[in-house]
Amino acid sequence: GLAFHPTTGALLVLDLGRSQVLNVDPSSGMATIFATMPAGSGLNALTLDKAGNVYVSDSFNGIIWRVAPGGGTPQAWVTDPLLKTSGVPGFGANGLEFNKAGNALFVANTGDDSVIRIPVANGTPGTPEPFVYSINGADGLAIDDDDNIWVAANQSDEIVVIDKTGKVIAKLGDFDGID
Repeated sequence: GLAFHPTTGALLVLDLGRSQVLNVDPSSGMATIFATMPAGSGLNALTLDKAGNVYVSDSFNGIIWRVAPGGGTPQAWVTDPLLKTSGVPGFGANGLEFNKAGNALFVANTGDDSVIRIPVANGTPGTPEPFVYSINGADGLAIDDDDNIWVAANQSDEIVVIDKTGKVIAKLGDFDGID
């Protein structure tokens, strides 16, 4: 996972092997530690809210970590069984993005083929709830200007587009045969 920090312009990069979020200067390539997660964390994707807080999915432990805008010690922001998996592959919480209003965080659960919705009020998470099932290997997420959720479905080699009500409105390509 990687993303540009909205206030500092630094490139934040996940280092799974070291359980760290790195702060990379895009000009020099020099990296410093932004945050160190607990050992055994399955860091997978990251996103930021409008205030610059950093959210990191932990695919192994079913946790969404939150780190303050300036970095430092991560806090378990959400821990929930819906963010874990009993499926294959053995990755739970994966891609994550906020909707345009910032009042919901959507999280792909790769092994359970689902997208989970976490309501958010004033920076505080509500109870996670299933939003969509049956997306074969739900992986990375992107949200467009109309709040449609674009999901990379890695097991079926397609992009699935979901509207803000949870209805699948498009499936794009089988990307297996690309040259």
